[in-house]
Amino acid sequence: MNTESTSTAVAVVEPTLASVRAEREELAAKAAEARRLREKTYALQRLDGLVIDVQREIDDLDAEVKRLGERRKKLEETIAVGKSIDTNAALTADEIREVTKKAADVYYGRKEGEKTGAIEVLKSRGIPDDVIHFIQPHFSGFDLRQARR
Repeated sequence: MNTESTSTAVAVVEPTLASVRAEREELAAKAAEARRLREKTYALQRLDGLVIDVQREIDDLDAEVKRLGERRKKLEETIAVGKSIDTNAALTADEIREVTKKAADVYYGRKEGEKTGAIEVLKSRGIPDDVIHFIQPHFSGFDLRQARR
């Protein structure tokens, strides 16, 4: 065997093997860095999603607070209308009913004189009072559960 050619071959292969090892370690380091970067990106995306969800919930709560504030204002207006009459005053039942109707209009958000009940709607459509009074007892005794049977 030729020892000189073998030692030359070993000498040539060793630097090549060393460079391959160095490249492999460099690629492994790059792969590890890419993996850390992906994990960091994923963690940031999850954090961003959580922040967006929390912000959306805060916005929903702000809207709910606004809605409840408007509701409270309406309820306070209703109380003010109800307390506007003097209970010791000599009011008729009709006058008390009128104040009650105004308080209910404020509570339900109806405009002054708006037709809301079934009888008012029938009257607004020109149905005569005698026909309405004939129909009215049937409305009060009407039960939807019985009508379905």
